Amino acid sequence: METHFMPYRNSTIHYYRFGHGMEWLFCFHGYGTDGSEYEILESILGDDLTFIAIDFPFQGKTTGEEGVRWEGGGVGKGGRS
Repeated sequence: METHFMPYRNSTIHYYRFGHGMEWLFCFHGYGTDGSEYEILESILGDDLTFIAIDFPFQGKTTGEEGVRWEGGGVGKGGRS
């Protein structure tokens, strides 16, 4: 498994790359986890696939410096703006 960082505006996006197959599969984790969750797939499918697993902002090693905008009526009652 390799770990990489990519700049985006004022943020840094972190992602994992593992496997070495000719076909690529992008993996997107759920809330409260990070891209390392998919490492288990390398031993099973790594000869056939290359995996890219991105850490979302506020998860794993990705830093989100772009700001967050909450619209009223969003998640939960009332939301924030």
